[in-house]
Order: sequence, then C-alpha cells, then structure tokens
Amino acid sequence: MTGVQTCALPIFHDMSKPEALTALASGKEAVCLHDKLWAVAYAASNDIDKKILCGVLIDPAYGVVSCDLRRLALRPYTFKEGCPKIVIPTEMLSVAEYAFMGKKPRYSGLNRISASKNFTEYCGTNITITCPNLEGVFPPWRKVIPQTTTLSFRLPQNIQEQTAPIIALMSGKCTGVTLIVSEDGSVKAEFDNPGVAHWEAVIKDAIRLDSNIQEEYRVSFDYRYLMGLQKAIGTAMILHLENVQSPAKVTNHKGELYGVVMPMDL
Repeated sequence: MTGVQTCALPIFHDMSKPEALTALASGKEAVCLHDKLWAVAYAASNDIDKKILCGVLIDPAYGVVSCDLRRLALRPYTFKEGCPKIVIPTEMLSVAEYAFMGKKPRYSGLNRISASKNFTEYCGTNITITCPNLEGVFPPWRKVIPQTTTLSFRLPQNIQEQTAPIIALMSGKCTGVTLIVSEDGSVKAEFDNPGVAHWEAVIKDAIRLDSNIQEEYRVSFDYRYLMGLQKAIGTAMILHLENVQSPAKVTNHKGELYGVVMPMDL
C-alpha cells in the first residue's frame, strides 16, 4: 500500500456488537471534514512515547487540532451537537486518504464519518474502516497561541521556490532558517551549513508589517515546519510574535489562524 506502513494500519475492529456511533458528517460534509483533518495531520507527532499527540484532536468547541509540542496546526469546523472530543490516529487518516482519494470526483466513495468515545468509522460505498481512537489527555493547546504580539512580517507564497536553490546546495539537509527583518522593511533568509558554507538571500515580496519597530531583528525557525504551514495556507503567510524568542502565530493574509510554530536556537 503506497505511502502507508503496514505496521501502522488501523485495527479493523469487530463491530458485530458496535458502540453507538454519532454521525459527524455525511455526503459532501464528510469530504469537507476529512479534508480539514488531513490538512492538519502533518503537524502530529511521530513519537510513540507521546502517543496522544500522534493524531488529530476533534475539539467540538473549535474544530480540528494537531500538535507535536514544536508546532500547532488547526482549522475551525462546526460540529453537530453530541460530537465527542476524541483524537483520531494519523494512521487512520492516512488509510482513509488512500482508500477514498482516488475516486472521481474526489472522495465520491466516502459517505459518512462517525465516531464514539472509543472508535472512529469511515463508511464508504464499498468499504468501511473502523479504528480505535487514541487514549489519553490532549495538551491544553489554546495556551500555546500568543495573545499579544508586537512583531509581524509577511512571507510570500513562493518562499519555498525562492529558497530552493540554497536547499539544493545544502543537499536538501536543511533544518533551520534565520529570518532577518531589516529596518528598511526587507526580509532575508539566512542558512548555515556548519563548516561548509553560509548563505543569505533577500526574499522577494516579503514585507515587514511592524512599522512601529525601528530596529532589525532576527528569528529562527525549523525550515520544514514553516514550509508545512505555507503548504497548508496556500497563500502568503504572516508571522506574529511577541518577541524573537516567543512562539509565532501564523495566519493567512485575511488574518485566519492556521497554526503556531516555536522558534529555534541557531
């Protein structure tokens, strides 16, 4: 099965005596819900010692959330009354993506997504997938989101394309990037390959938004995490920080919150 480790497949539970499942979404809404879940799954943890983070949280009061303690991804969604607060394993979402994504139109074979406290079920025209939810207490994710910010700058949609030549020179082995926000409003990206080379490039169409700050500042992030957020947003993204050592709240140009990323020490 392409893209899915067989050891990570969900358990096809004996539902001969099923729990009462609540229908979370049906028809086109089921497609919409899965797309939301899949859109944030990239930020879930792979650390089996933090199993509760290896999935996507359904928070009925907000929407869907994933977190690996270094980044947070979230998307709002309005759930029906009675929806349980659960964490769906990313393996389940990966299998569902594989099982239904090849249909035309997309997910035409997906009829319903249902859940109980202990199980989640994807019901399709020819297949039903059932998987146990993750057990445990998901961290209080709202506390991670900065409430006040003073620094902000916008990165263009094509930032990955602009930095690709440098990443190629680094043989793709790039972990961190330092963003230098200058007094003149420009933003530079600085990459270091210790003992080999140092690269610095001006990011075209990047704009400093905190015009009230009169000095240059530098802030470093995991490059992969920034690119993951950029892909999820699909447009220019804006980073909002309280200071250069605080988490960055990431929004699109409309101010819609997509996630939070922690800074790095480089």
